[in-house]
Amino acid sequence: MDFRTRRESRRTLADVILVGLAGATLLASAWGAVRARGELGSVRAALTDMRSDVNSARARLRSRGARRLGDGERLASRLELTAAAPPVLILAEITSLLPDQVRLRSVSLGYGDVVAVDLEVEARTAGAWDEFLDRLSGSPHFTALRPGEEQRDGELRAHVSMTWRGQGS
Repeated sequence: MDFRTRRESRRTLADVILVGLAGATLLASAWGAVRARGELGSVRAALTDMRSDVNSARARLRSRGARRLGDGERLASRLELTAAAPPVLILAEITSLLPDQVRLRSVSLGYGDVVAVDLEVEARTAGAWDEFLDRLSGSPHFTALRPGEEQRDGELRAHVSMTWRGQGS
């Protein structure tokens, strides 16, 4: 009789192969992590270069806008401005600011160095008109707000001029 409390472990070929595979998997995953870390550095460097390129392109665009543009460049600038500030976007922003008792009679957009916006507005009450002016002046999308002449025969009619400041400004 054997009174040992421990069993003898027998290593089989399958055990050795499984341990070897586990070690190889560990080495492969460590190698993959090292490569991914290296790629992260190169991606970050590329992102920094891209941001630098975008910032320099914006600076060039601003400097072009600052100097007097020729006819061809002015047309290109207007096309860029139209793409950045399409009429649908500007009109959607204006209508989102309208109180219930105010409606637009006409909207005129002038694309030049900036987008000039002219509105003809009709309001049922002076309070609604004042609320609309407050909303416009509080909007981050419009600047240089200039209310025009008001006509108060029945409904209030007025003219408003302003400049589109744009998204994210």
